[in-house]
Amino acid sequence: MLYKIIENEPVSFVLLWRNGDFPTNGGHYFSAFRGCYSEKDFMDFSRKDQILFEDDLPDMYKPLK
Repeated sequence: MLYKIIENEPVSFVLLWRNGDFPTNGGHYFSAFRGCYSEKDFMDFSRKDQILFEDDLPDMYKPLK
């Protein structure tokens, strides 16, 4: 569902996370995780050419020489 919203946008920023106390917090989370019902969908999303994660970006905070 997320990809359908952002696929035609020139630049998008999306923040996803999972609270560290899951599942004791009543199942409250904002992203897929290993073993959840949407894990496969998230992995498919993450493999799209247009999707970048922090690890895909250059070191933008490295001091200039």
